[in-house]
Amino acid sequence: MKQLLSITMLLFFFLGQVNLSWAKHYCQDILITSEVSIAPEKSDCCGDESAKIIECCEDQITTADSDDHFSKSEFPFSVSPDFVLAYTLTFFCMLIPETTDSHHQTDHGNLPIPDFQLLYQSFLI
Repeated sequence: MKQLLSITMLLFFFLGQVNLSWAKHYCQDILITSEVSIAPEKSDCCGDESAKIIECCEDQITTADSDDHFSKSEFPFSVSPDFVLAYTLTFFCMLIPETTDSHHQTDHGNLPIPDFQLLYQSFLI
C-alpha cells in the first residue's frame, strides 16, 4: 500500500514538472481539435494549409505551469500564553494518578434496594 502511494505521488510530481499544455482550435466558435501535449504548436486554419489566415479561427492554449522554487514556505506563528498555560495544566493533570481516601468511603451494603416500579411509576400489565 505504501509503495502504491509512493508511486502515485511520484507520478503526480513528475507530471507537474513536464508542463503539459492543452491546446484547442476553434473555427467560427466551434471546437475543431483538442489535444494535450508537452509543446503545443499553432495549428493551421481548420486543417487547410493553403488557406489564408481567417479571422474566425482561434487557438486557445492552457499551460500547467509549476513552481520550480522548492524552498521552505514561511508563515507567521504566534502562541498565546493563556493557551500554553491551559494546555500544560491539562496535560500534566492527566499524568497525575487519582488518589482515593479510604477513610471517607462509606459502606452502602445494608441499604434497602428501592422498588423501581413505584419509583418510576412503570407497572407491567
